[in-house]
Parts: sequence; structure tokens; C-alpha cells
Amino acid sequence: MFGKHLEPAEATVLYAEISSASSQASWQTYEFILDVRTASGQVFRATKKQDFVPFTHPKAGDVIKVKYNPKNMKVEFDLEGDLRYDTKARDAATKARHDAILASQPGTPLPQDPYQAALQGQLHSGTVEGRTASDLKEILSNALTNSAGQTFTTSGSQVQATQAQVAFMQSVVIRLTLQRTGATGIATILYLEDTGMSFPPFVAQKVTARVQEAANYQVFDCTFTAWVDTRKE
Repeated sequence: MFGKHLEPAEATVLYAEISSASSQASWQTYEFILDVRTASGQVFRATKKQDFVPFTHPKAGDVIKVKYNPKNMKVEFDLEGDLRYDTKARDAATKARHDAILASQPGTPLPQDPYQAALQGQLHSGTVEGRTASDLKEILSNALTNSAGQTFTTSGSQVQATQAQVAFMQSVVIRLTLQRTGATGIATILYLEDTGMSFPPFVAQKVTARVQEAANYQVFDCTFTAWVDTRKE
């Protein structure tokens, strides 16, 4: 818009939920609550509504680029080129990786998946590395606060609490990656064990499962950590 001056900033997503159906088919209107940090260090809270294709929108806990108007503090997303949300940029990066693999010599190390690299960048530079345990607690507390007002609390040593926070965020990265690249199947739980690690209201369970792929009916056993929400039955 003519005459509108926008400044770049970084925002932490505190809340991201569907607000209503969009006028565009297969899209949803999401409402976001953001903590915006300006280049000068000022922090302010803002709301934003925007349409996204489901599962492509910023999630609670994500750190994203935004632009804001200093006069009225209104915020706009600046997601162009961010492979986590810009599907066109992600498709282009995926094709470039495909072409690079095809053109490389046998035995050449594969280039890293660009989408996974973007998620890892979010995990390390955005929410873990360079942040204190207190920062992690605040970010993840905001991400997990629900409509009933239940928030994150810690117990035990600070080291254990921080380890649990990092492990939880790593599981989020894996979940997001599988939502995009994973295959579907049916699993039978063979063994379940409490790990003793918790990130309230979530507790970590060690799960051994037998998985049958939906596509080719291949069966395999695997062991993984599942974070169970204790607020749900």
C-alpha cells in the first residue's frame, strides 16, 4: 500500500489456531498471537489473521520473520523464501536437490534435504542454541498454554528440565518432517515403558511397535519416544 512503511522484525508464535473457513477452497483462516521483537530490542504482542493451506502455517513455538508498521504496530508475515511455509520455494529447492543427486557421481554424499535443514535451523538457531533455560521455558510455556490457561511448570533439576525441553522440540521437528514426507501405516504397540522424562503436561513414553505399511504391506518393528498429553484420556 502506498505510503505504508514497514520495518523488519522477528516474531515468536504463541498461538496458531483455525479461526474460520477461508473463501478459498481447501484453505483455512488462522488466527495468530505473536511476540514481536524489533531490531532495537523492543518487544510487543500482536495478533494476525491469515489464510493458509492446512499444515503449511506457522505453529506455536516457531520463530518467523515479520514486518510491522511503527505507527500502528500492525504486523505482516514475511515468509517468502522460508522453506517451512513457502511451498513454491520448497518445491524449487527439492527439485534442485533432485537434479543435483541425478547429476552427481555414484557414491557422492547426498545433499541435505532443504526442508529438513530449515526445520533443524528453527530448532537450533531459533529456539535452542543461544537461549537460556529460562528462555526455553518461556517460549515453550507460551506454545503449550491452552484455552483453559494451563501452562508449563518444571520439576526436578534445571538440567533435566532443559534436556526434556530440547527432546520435546526435537520430537516436534520429527513430527513436522513426517507430516510432509512420511508414509501411512497401522501400528500395533508391543511394549510401552515410562522414560521418567516429562515436559508437563507431556510425559515421554518409550514405545516398541510393529508397523504395517499401507502402500506395500511391509511389516517392521521399531522403537521410538512418544510424548503423551496427560490432559487427554
